[in-house]
Amino acid sequence: MGGFLRFYQREGLTMTTILIADDIPANLYLLESILKGYGYEVIAAKNGAEALAQAKEHAPDLIISDIMMPVMDGFELCRQVKTDANLNHTPVVFYTSTYTEAKDEQFAMNLGADRFVIKPQKPDELIRIVREILNTPREKTVPGPRRPLGDEMEILREYNEVLFHKLEKKVLQLEEEIAERKRAEEQLQKLNEELETRVAERTRELNTSLSEKELLLKEIHHRVKNNLQIVASLLHTQSRHISDPATLAMLDESQNRVKAMALVHERLYKSDDISSIDIADYVKFMGTSLLQFYGIGAARVKFEVDMPGIRFNINRAIPLGLLINELLSNSLKHAYPAGRKGTITVTGAKNAGTIRIIVQDDGAGIPESFDWRNSDSLGLRLVNSLADQLAGTIELDRSSGTKFTLTVPEQVPA
Repeated sequence: MGGFLRFYQREGLTMTTILIADDIPANLYLLESILKGYGYEVIAAKNGAEALAQAKEHAPDLIISDIMMPVMDGFELCRQVKTDANLNHTPVVFYTSTYTEAKDEQFAMNLGADRFVIKPQKPDELIRIVREILNTPREKTVPGPRRPLGDEMEILREYNEVLFHKLEKKVLQLEEEIAERKRAEEQLQKLNEELETRVAERTRELNTSLSEKELLLKEIHHRVKNNLQIVASLLHTQSRHISDPATLAMLDESQNRVKAMALVHERLYKSDDISSIDIADYVKFMGTSLLQFYGIGAARVKFEVDMPGIRFNINRAIPLGLLINELLSNSLKHAYPAGRKGTITVTGAKNAGTIRIIVQDDGAGIPESFDWRNSDSLGLRLVNSLADQLAGTIELDRSSGTKFTLTVPEQVPA
């Protein structure tokens, strides 16, 4: 378009102006693009009334109009143009496909239209028609005497008949479209109902299957717990026949470790959520059991737990339980000698994607000279190994009693 415009400006020529009218934006855009592509200047209007106002202002060389448009239709636009002294020489082309019949074309030609073209046309053919009309010599006519009223009434009657017929077809088409849409909506509603029924049935099946699997898992946890308790009982029975203190201590510690693992399965068996356990509840039960095992009354050593909202699955709960079991056992065996009183606390909190668990006592403490990371003690070696298994770190603070701080990621590393 820019090349055509520069050529006309350079040569001092006037571009041919074509006024197009159509109430459908897509049709308007397509027609405008074709005409501009062949070098014509285009003025676009969305209805007959707008087109008539543009025609009076710009005096186009050609008017191309659809028929059925709001405000003013194409027939009325053509009639107004052909009765206007300044516009009646302007050729008018009807370009339409809406409910077209032979009498529509005849009525259009009676109104003074130059051509009646049916959509769609190939661009080359449409441009050929446009050029043919534009190249036909035309002279501006002078309005003659006023047409007799009878002729005007005949035109009006024919106009109303044609327009009513088109509107009637439009109504019938709309009614059919509405009926088709209603049928489609009913079919869609039926399909939705069927889908909802299938989803509900599948949901019930999945819930039933899930309940069965949960029962099965609970039964597995129950049996594992029972088997571990049998192992603990066997160790306890074996310890009755051992007199060596060191060997007896080793069997007692092994028994506590087995009980710590069994306790995880017991908590999962009794929990509503079998995918994870509440660590606070687990540690409270463990601490109480250890106090009883070592024969330490609650009046001498208090045991406090504060770990809100911390839950671990079985893969992490077992190593965590064993680690805490070792630290609690260490405190109960060494922190309060000779009837000394005190308090053991276990606290936990989430912070920025990590979980920090602190096991602390206010007892005698671990000597500064004791290398706890490289100790010969199986319990402390287990503590370091289990911390690594949890992808965490563990630190010791000896400033006031014994304080171990375990930091692990809240989510399991990939």
